[in-house]
Amino acid sequence: MTPTRAGTAPSLPPVAPEVCAAAVESLTTRLRGRLDAAVEALAGTPVDTPEDGTYGVRCGEDARVTLTPGPSGTITSPDQAHCTCLLAPRCLHRAAVLAAGPVADATSPTAPSTPPARPASAGGPASCVPPERCPSAGRIRAAGDLWTAAATVLAAGVHAAGAVPQAELLRAAHTARLAGLHRAESAALDVVRHVRDARDPDGSPGAHRPHAMHHPAESVAVLRELLLVTHRLKAAAADPELIGAVRHNHRPDGPLRLYGVCREPTAEETLLARFRS
Repeated sequence: MTPTRAGTAPSLPPVAPEVCAAAVESLTTRLRGRLDAAVEALAGTPVDTPEDGTYGVRCGEDARVTLTPGPSGTITSPDQAHCTCLLAPRCLHRAAVLAAGPVADATSPTAPSTPPARPASAGGPASCVPPERCPSAGRIRAAGDLWTAAATVLAAGVHAAGAVPQAELLRAAHTARLAGLHRAESAALDVVRHVRDARDPDGSPGAHRPHAMHHPAESVAVLRELLLVTHRLKAAAADPELIGAVRHNHRPDGPLRLYGVCREPTAEETLLARFRS
């Protein structure tokens, strides 16, 4: 097992929005009330990283949460997070560790693509929009749910939006991803990241996420972006820019070695032919 030293504790792996949201939603009302304190208590807890690629977090004497990321290095399934307590998987320890991990980037490889929009006539009224360019009923519902979750965060305030409102926003962002609302999903994930930065301004190494200094103006901008986009979508605005595009996230892989198969020493034969000639 890899030792962890003070100030060099490894961060938790990124967690998919739907995984974190499902873990919080599975808690009882009493446990949800204790979730914020449990997440804050993890700030000084070291993360064990054995050689098998898992992440272990000790949550008390009889509880240990183990995260097993997939090939992408992200927790994308509820089965990749386990706890040894008797209440698992609907336990506070598992939900707190997942909520403490960084939010995974938005990726929608299987999301429906947006058809190219035709330019609107310059002299026609704004209401004369072809039906095929209007958002579908599913997208309108997804945008409405995301707008409601964003409004809850706005009403609570950035510093008071705890793990439960964040989970509701992550759940709505996942629904938006399934509906193909890429711009709204990306804006929602940015809001969650800014909320977490505001609630943890110190960015200590034990916070289990990379430190990003909180800027209130940026938090206002991303929340305004989310509310504006979702408001126009739920009003069935026919603007293709509101849909956005799929974000492709590339990450560097480890060092690779190239091995030849059925090799032939062509270079050596070429040199011999030159000497013979």
